[in-house]
Amino acid sequence: VCRRGQVGLQAMDACACLRWPSNGETSASWWRAMAAGRATLITDLPHQPEIPVLDPRSWRMVGGTGPAVAAAVPILDEHTAIVAALRRLALDRAARETLGTAARSYWRAHHTLDAMAEAYVPLMARAAARPAPHAMRPAHLDEAGDERLRTLLAPFGLAVPASVAAE
Repeated sequence: VCRRGQVGLQAMDACACLRWPSNGETSASWWRAMAAGRATLITDLPHQPEIPVLDPRSWRMVGGTGPAVAAAVPILDEHTAIVAALRRLALDRAARETLGTAARSYWRAHHTLDAMAEAYVPLMARAAARPAPHAMRPAHLDEAGDERLRTLLAPFGLAVPASVAAE
């Protein structure tokens, strides 16, 4: 829902930052919505169990501790959850404001650039103190592939082109 005469996130009463599939990242658009103090819908992702969120179908806490900072939409019941969340957020200004205020506080505590940079200091110290990992690569990554190509072309009486053959 947009507020008349405003632009960007300040014009929004609520934001949806739904992402699937996820590669384990946190949505930057969600961070911006939290920083703006907006109520948000996010996808309920297993790699974010510490985030205090509500189930939009019941408006009960399902993750993290502290005040809820978003409504987390379960992937397997997405339609029902989104409809319930949008209905609640559209009709209940206090719910929007409470969620938005908590989101802004959570962002200030956990997601500002200063907070993130500060969190990297001990992480980098721990990483630097560990021995370098020994990466085991699958054998097929060390093969040039020309032997496999030779095997595939042989029944047709064809040779591996010189431009492809390993030196």
